[in-house]
Amino acid sequence: METSIFNMVKNSSGIYTGDLTHYFKLIFNSPSATNRFHNFRHTMHVFSRCYEALEYYQNSLPPSTGRALLIAALFHDYDHSGHSGDDKQEVDKAINRMKQALLPEDKPFCDKIETIIRATQYPHIEKADLSLPEQIIRDADMTQSFSNVWLQEVIFGLAKESQRSPLDILKLQLDFLPQITFYTKWAKRKYACTKSKKLKEVRELLELLV
Repeated sequence: METSIFNMVKNSSGIYTGDLTHYFKLIFNSPSATNRFHNFRHTMHVFSRCYEALEYYQNSLPPSTGRALLIAALFHDYDHSGHSGDDKQEVDKAINRMKQALLPEDKPFCDKIETIIRATQYPHIEKADLSLPEQIIRDADMTQSFSNVWLQEVIFGLAKESQRSPLDILKLQLDFLPQITFYTKWAKRKYACTKSKKLKEVRELLELLV
């Protein structure tokens, strides 16, 4: 059974340092929480998947790095405009908000958190030396299409933010899904094998709609 948000934020399993109550309050009240796609639901999806990956890699990552990863997940789209456009600008803004919100004990890890957040900029900036936390957050950010409620969240949400039709966004999945690259063993085991199933679902939906 998946760990509850409460237990992830309070760190009931002790897989990272401290707890994240301070940051969760900020995210819950974020100006972008009610966006169509880059919203509270998307943030918590990425946060939850990063937490799941931490459970998978808990013997490979020190608790302080786990904390940095989860703070990055919470802030990676903070105060997003809710419109498609310059993602670097959105990432820069999120990082600035993160820096303003950091607790004193987290300030020594500011550069690490910033680097992890920058890994989510899309289209991805490829580099050969992605750290494991960077790989995790990048994978987590790509997995919402594989959730059970992806049609509402991804298709209709992105359609509204990009001012395109839901049908157009659905058609784009035929090219987008095959291009998704998973970096971690965690994501490859959980999601890579489901890509063909999701593509089949997209084709079946388009058969009904076109």
